[in-house]
Amino acid sequence: MISEVGKDIMDSPYVALKTKEMIYTVQVYFTEEENKKLGDLKKGQSIKATGKCTGALGNVMVKEAVLGK
Repeated sequence: MISEVGKDIMDSPYVALKTKEMIYTVQVYFTEEENKKLGDLKKGQSIKATGKCTGALGNVMVKEAVLGK
């Protein structure tokens, strides 16, 4: 479930997904083509995304993601 649609300090758009942990989230960074679709996403919406997990530094980071159906 989406907890936030925003941009990081480098101005890269991302979608933050809620987890069972109070502090941590999954930050999903989409491909440039998929970024065009992010304006249609809303907080609280459930989505499916596939990407490459690049590790965790507090939050789990997923890069090069595409939205699923």
